[in-house]
Amino acid sequence: LFADVSWAGREEHFKTLEYVTLRRYNKPFDRILKYFDGEYIKDITSSEVDKFIKYLATDQHYASKTVANHLTIIHMIFTYAVVHDIIFFNPAEQVNVPRGLKRTSRRAPTEEEIEIVKANVDKPFGLFYFFILYTGCRRGEALAIQFKDIDRENKLIHITKSLYHKSSKAEFKSPKTKAGIRDVPLLDILAEKLPEGKPDDFLFGGEKPMYKSKVQRALETYQEETGLEITPHFLRHGYATILYDAGIDAKTAQGLLGHADFQMTMGTYTHISASRTQKDAQKLNNFVKNSQKKKQS
Repeated sequence: LFADVSWAGREEHFKTLEYVTLRRYNKPFDRILKYFDGEYIKDITSSEVDKFIKYLATDQHYASKTVANHLTIIHMIFTYAVVHDIIFFNPAEQVNVPRGLKRTSRRAPTEEEIEIVKANVDKPFGLFYFFILYTGCRRGEALAIQFKDIDRENKLIHITKSLYHKSSKAEFKSPKTKAGIRDVPLLDILAEKLPEGKPDDFLFGGEKPMYKSKVQRALETYQEETGLEITPHFLRHGYATILYDAGIDAKTAQGLLGHADFQMTMGTYTHISASRTQKDAQKLNNFVKNSQKKKQS
């Protein structure tokens, strides 16, 4: 049965995934099992796989990335079946995610939100938001920073690991791609706010890393006190915007952001460019309106 092969493939493949990726794949895996429930894997055709993918896109209205996650898992299951001589070819090979699906993206923080982050850097956990804004770190990467990773002499921050919260436990793992291991500039504006500490202590947490519940409480308290509603990850887009405004080319930005896929960086830069164009157009429109009013008066 398809379900039996799926569980066997999951057992072999999923154990190689990072915890965050695994968590993202759990629900799609369950949906796939439910859709193909009772079918034999050898009887499933490319047409059926394509029908399922279109069902997710058209009937369920899932975003492009979500549909792509489902297709990735299906492809993995059939690849496992081919490798273990259960079937002769992978029917998912010729199936693609439909074009034109909505894409989920996090917006950049507004100028007002950035000012809130800067003004509240000295509040409890305010440095966490400030740190991400000026390093582009992911949340787990920031939580994993130890003082030995901060190279003040060479003005660099070494990002080599990420903190994951699996249940109540804190675990460290390498970034999910080689691109995640990187050095980012230690900007003067950030260096001035960083405290000194023992090499093995954590910038956020002290002698031990912060547990999930403590992080959540700290985030909630900070948001209540400042009125800032965005999550720290929005500030990664803020860092990308800073890079764009500073004239940093997309290839260099890719390395600083830890993107494995250059197209992801280009997509971010294109989005920022479009936002800038729209903003400039509004400025021009307001200028013309005001000029006209002055003439009439």
